Amino acid sequence: SFNGAYSVIVTQGTCADTSASQLINSLSASQLGGLRLVLYPNPVSKLVTLVAQPEAWRSSRTIIVTNALGQTVLQVPAAPSADGSQPIDITVLPAGRYMVSLKGSGSYQALVVQ
Repeated sequence: SFNGAYSVIVTQGTCADTSASQLINSLSASQLGGLRLVLYPNPVSKLVTLVAQPEAWRSSRTIIVTNALGQTVLQVPAAPSADGSQPIDITVLPAGRYMVSLKGSGSYQALVVQ
């Protein structure tokens, strides 16, 4: 994550509207429930690997990918390997920016699909 002011632009046809800016400053893992997620490679085009701490995997059975509108676009059963990693096939997703989370863990990570 990067610090800065963020807003959302919604476009439909020739109309566009921009939300108010939200300031993100010094975002840390402790602010996300203390459960860190790592995605690699990122950006990605086919297969991304999610790595999480054991506490995050214990609290979740589902990996959720949401788009910029907050809509769930992909759900995958959580089935990590012994090293705490799980590959996720994202070939069904169009290019864009997404958020990946372990449902119920309170942890999120940004993902860029090319």
